[in-house]
Amino acid sequence: MQTRAADSWTPGDLVLAAHLARVNADIEHYTKVAEDETRLMADQAGVSKIHPVHKILTDLSAQALSLSRSLQIHARATQGESRDQQKRNGLHAEAQRTMSAADDLIARPMH
Repeated sequence: MQTRAADSWTPGDLVLAAHLARVNADIEHYTKVAEDETRLMADQAGVSKIHPVHKILTDLSAQALSLSRSLQIHARATQGESRDQQKRNGLHAEAQRTMSAADDLIARPMH
């Protein structure tokens, strides 16, 4: 919800955001289930196949990505092109190096 200005959320967007929240909750649930299962399992004939919980996770992940795109809250929409993000990351790293070399009595941002 914090990726967009509060007044830019339409009623339809809020419905999609609620669906996305539910999908994310389901992903968390099935991820815990998948931790106890191997990715491959043998069927009754002994043939290896993907465990159903992993198929569910793949489907849920696709739903989450689709909803994020519909809401325009995916990384590209919120952070811009990757080349621009790379520049910002470099500037941030340089600022951190400068601040770590500075005197301990200088106030630092807290975030």
